[in-house]
Amino acid sequence: VAYFSSSGRKVMIHQMHEEDEFYGTLDQVYNQVKGKRFLFVHKSYIINCNYIKHLEYDKVTLLDGTIIPISQSRRVAIRKQFLGMKREEL
Repeated sequence: VAYFSSSGRKVMIHQMHEEDEFYGTLDQVYNQVKGKRFLFVHKSYIINCNYIKHLEYDKVTLLDGTIIPISQSRRVAIRKQFLGMKREEL
């Protein structure tokens, strides 16, 4: 899974070559994937760190070129979380 997005009550699962959807909330999804290299970057997006190509101040670019915004309220926390995950790999 590259990332999850939500619109209304639907959650979309985005994989590199297919998508799926179900009814639920991103909070429910995040409770299941928390601690497994996923970042809740925006109220509508949870991304898999393994698919990050480039992290900027206000957005993330994924390997497939998808650009996902980082909400203003989460920017500092996301940067700290991502850098912490990168250090764990070393």
